[in-house]
Parts: sequence; C-alpha cells; structure tokens
Amino acid sequence: MLRYKGNICPSIQKVLEKTKKTAEGWISTWHSDDDFSIFGVTNGVETYAVNLLQKTCACRKWDLTGIPCCHVIACIWDKREAPEDYVSSCYRKSTTLATYSHIILPTNGPQLWPLLEPEPIKPPYMRRSIGRPKKNRNKRNDEPRNPNIVPRTLPTVQCTVYRIGTQ
Repeated sequence: MLRYKGNICPSIQKVLEKTKKTAEGWISTWHSDDDFSIFGVTNGVETYAVNLLQKTCACRKWDLTGIPCCHVIACIWDKREAPEDYVSSCYRKSTTLATYSHIILPTNGPQLWPLLEPEPIKPPYMRRSIGRPKKNRNKRNDEPRNPNIVPRTLPTVQCTVYRIGTQ
C-alpha cells in the first residue's frame, strides 16, 4: 500500500471508475439552495434526490456503502469537483496505513508456556426443564415402531350391517 500512488484503495477506485461510466447518462439539476448541495438527478425515466452536504441519495447506495453512486457523481461533476473527494474516509489510503501501522509482537509457542495445575473441568450444570417430563425417548427414523401401540388417527369405522342395508 505504501507504493500505491492514489488516495483511495485500489479496489474502491475500480468501483468508482465503473460508476463514473454509468453516470454519463444522468442529468443533474440544482435546486437553488445556499450550499449548492441539493440536486435532482434524472435519466429521462427515473428521478432521484441527492444531498451532497448530508451525503445521501434516494437510491441509498451511497448511504450504505460510502462510495458515491452514479447519481451523486453526476451532481459532483455539475459542481466541477472530483468524485474521489466524496468517498468515505474508511476507504482512504491514509486510513488503511494508520490501521495497519501498529506492530504485532510475536509470542512464544505452547511448549514455553508456564505449566499450571488447574482443577479439572466439570460438566455444565444440568437444570431440570419446565413441564412434565417425557415418557419415552425420541426414536430415530430407522428404529422399528412398537406394533402394540394403536395410532391416534384411526380410519372411519363403518358398520357392516348398515353398509349392506344401503346397497
């Protein structure tokens, strides 16, 4: 990263370059605010509201990623500024270098750790669950079922005398 010449991380710069190409089809209109920050952006079909001061766009892509979307880039070009200035600070080269500037010192391996005689690890305390305890255990699908237990849902029973009499 020290040899990299740009101000923004290389992968974010690639995303920004692709977004610049899609921003060419958008037309921005300034909405007469004092800060020159509120714009409406349209491509003839869709329209989005952009606020450069609050760093928001109606599509919410800029809000979520911190990378200006194509609508924002069209507004930035209308102000005659660089889109790289509006990228979130977390993607800057200086932030990355500051994050990784601290030295992590090496540690000794486990063979050099001090030996301790701790008490043995005990199993966790088992609490009795609330409610009536289960009568039987849950059986796996491949275990045979007990043939002496009658199923809860029985077929409808019809009287043979009644059935014969209706024919």
